[in-house]
Amino acid sequence: MEELYRKFAELAIAKKASDIFIEPKGSSRDKYQVSIKVRNCLEEIESIDYSEGERVINFIKIKGRISSDGLGPKEGYFSEANIAFRVTLLNGYFGQVLSLRTIYREPFKNIIINTQDCEGRNREILDSFKASLMNNSSLNIICGQPSQGKTTTMFHLLDSLIEEKSIRIISYEEPVEFVLDSILQFNRDEFKGIDVKTIYKYLLRMSPDLIAIGEIRDEHDWDLALRIQKSGIPVLSTLHGGSIEQVQNAIVSKNYSKYNILFQSLKKGKSPEFQLISD
Repeated sequence: MEELYRKFAELAIAKKASDIFIEPKGSSRDKYQVSIKVRNCLEEIESIDYSEGERVINFIKIKGRISSDGLGPKEGYFSEANIAFRVTLLNGYFGQVLSLRTIYREPFKNIIINTQDCEGRNREILDSFKASLMNNSSLNIICGQPSQGKTTTMFHLLDSLIEEKSIRIISYEEPVEFVLDSILQFNRDEFKGIDVKTIYKYLLRMSPDLIAIGEIRDEHDWDLALRIQKSGIPVLSTLHGGSIEQVQNAIVSKNYSKYNILFQSLKKGKSPEFQLISD
């Protein structure tokens, strides 16, 4: 099954797809559908026999060190050359459903950045958000639905900040997605088993002017962001959210005193559109 996996993976990589999906097609249990997502557009690649689909998924489970024991959602991770894959596996009603998030670990300078093409009002909003990053000890969130380019925008802002200012930036990520030589990057796995208070202490000992948290996913990340903000150091992160109001309500409920929220959306591969709310 390695040959079939390679075929789908190489096609996805060639198209710079953000995700690969392998899932049962309909209720007949005779086919699996392989699809990819490119610039927020879903493309169906190929339908394969159900037995082939099961074998490809099992091959990927082995690569991602995912146990076949027990029920429930499972996660895994593996890398090849400059590309890593985050594996998510669910048991659907008609069979296994697998999602592969592709993480292109190439130097950030090589990434195509749509934010450079922003014009008019969208450019003004992005520039305003960027200007606020170093002006106060605020929580700065780039939010939006999945696959909208939030992380790319975050690293575009970090890169341009360093080019314009002599500042020290560190990142705390799970996993490291883009490689940016001008910042200190830490993988959350390196701090496994260490409590938030101690992680906060270690990060501050690096004497940063700004700390970027790759994505706020759980209470651990909320707690860390709040501690950093209260220390007087700006925080920049990303967060999944359906609307800017939804994210604002979440931030207010966590007792953050200062915040800037940039909501990002992509329209069929065009440059991003932005909304901005500040406290």
